[in-house]
Amino acid sequence: GLRATVRLASGEDLAGGVKFAERAVQLEPQEFNHRLTLAQLQLTQSNFAAARAALEPLLAPDADSGVKSLAKSVIKQIEHREKTVKEAVP
Repeated sequence: GLRATVRLASGEDLAGGVKFAERAVQLEPQEFNHRLTLAQLQLTQSNFAAARAALEPLLAPDADSGVKSLAKSVIKQIEHREKTVKEAVP
């Protein structure tokens, strides 16, 4: 978790950060911060489908409302980036 967060914050070795975050999710699937970090790293790499997939469990009907709100915020970031990418392509 922490290594992935550091890589996200520094913008360096994003692929390595994704691997660390994926492993953190495997080890502690109940820890929502790992999924948020993974989704943000994937978003930074423009891997929108994977970012959405990482957030999906956080949007479940029985998920904590605060966690759901954080996940929805990242979904909005994904949507904004997707729109920006589509507009940039002629």
